[in-house]
Amino acid sequence: METENEVFGEGMNEDQLERSFLALFDAFQELNLLLQIETKKNPPNLQLQKTLTNMLMVFQDLSEHYFWEEIKRRDKNKETEDKRH
Repeated sequence: METENEVFGEGMNEDQLERSFLALFDAFQELNLLLQIETKKNPPNLQLQKTLTNMLMVFQDLSEHYFWEEIKRRDKNKETEDKRH
């Protein structure tokens, strides 16, 4: 199995990757909102909507991944706390 450094390179760890994803997802949501407002004024660009839909699907998959990662971290921290007491 590959290590984090082999997968992400020397400069980025899993936490940094997750923070980058969250920042990118926030920017995507802001862009999507602006495009929805613009679509009300002008006819929709179907190619752009198709691309945004595909991006949203990827973001949703990554969001679910990071959700479960957070659940694992929480459970691991809880187990560590229980062992201390």
